[in-house]
Amino acid sequence: MRVLFISLLFFMIITLSFQSAEGASANFKASIIGWQPKAQSEIQQLGEFASCKVVNTIKYDNFNSACFLKKERSGWQLESFASRCEVECLKMSNPNKTAHPVRFNQINP
Repeated sequence: MRVLFISLLFFMIITLSFQSAEGASANFKASIIGWQPKAQSEIQQLGEFASCKVVNTIKYDNFNSACFLKKERSGWQLESFASRCEVECLKMSNPNKTAHPVRFNQINP
């Protein structure tokens, strides 16, 4: 009887912990999908690169500023909302297989 009670309790605890993790993930996804920018977006075409990442940013608005990088067919695209985004992209050279970094919108410290 005790073993049955303990195993049932153990099963309930494990089940509840997985359900709360799924709920948190769903809430996070819903907040990203439901985000509506209040600032006008600026779109900048960066070009063809192996990879790009945002390395620094200056926010003009603490609540409605963001930087988004998208890989399109025509190359990388930067979309910024109420912020200045510094981006570093890597261009690969074919003969040497070396990466050359290229910076956009460089922010001086």
